[in-house]
Amino acid sequence: MIRRALFALALVAFFALAGLPAVWMDTLLARASHNELRLAQTEGSFWHGQGTLALPSADRRQWLPASRIEWRFSLRLAGLELTLREGTHPRLRLIAGVSGFRLEQLELDTPIAPLAAAVPHPLARAAWQGHLLATSPGLACRWNHECEGRLELQWHNASAAILPGRAFGSHRGILQAAGKRFDITLDTLEGQTRLDGHGTYWPAQNRLEIDATLQGDPDMVGRLPSIMNQHARRLAPDTIQIKVP
Repeated sequence: MIRRALFALALVAFFALAGLPAVWMDTLLARASHNELRLAQTEGSFWHGQGTLALPSADRRQWLPASRIEWRFSLRLAGLELTLREGTHPRLRLIAGVSGFRLEQLELDTPIAPLAAAVPHPLARAAWQGHLLATSPGLACRWNHECEGRLELQWHNASAAILPGRAFGSHRGILQAAGKRFDITLDTLEGQTRLDGHGTYWPAQNRLEIDATLQGDPDMVGRLPSIMNQHARRLAPDTIQIKVP
């Protein structure tokens, strides 16, 4: 009963925000993401608007544009629905209700460079390039972090600015919900550089564990441990192990 009352109050507050300009969506996004995401060049209203999604650089001195998006909120019987479009392409459909949220559509394709630049972690120091494709056939989570469903991340045309002219191929990470954790499988889609590994992610603690191997051209793969600190070590001339944390 208390949860339903709080949800009703949240809807009332949301309708009060609906008439505000789109710039308020930037304020909400910044607070919700702990200032890790912003919206620039906003147009429209909080209820239905558009803007340029931006991420901070690793040194946090500038904002890097990622993509231009359009959002719309709608009230459904199941809860509050959020849809995102990029141009004419629908990219996301999310419904939030009393018990949790349900991701019914996800197809996001974005350059990986601004995402990697926003990560203050040794694994991101190689200035990674390529495109990240995030898809899901369906994912539902309760507010207590208990989830079911699957999320797939594909990294296409992977490369690194510190290794110009070298390509790492295309790779994939599958996150399968298993209660309050996600089991992760890593593999290679195409290319001579082969990735194989597994891991676990706990949303409630925001904790990630990865154990993987990367095999390929010794001259290329062998240079990665020097920029990944303790997270990578050489097992053979053409193979390294990557561990997080």
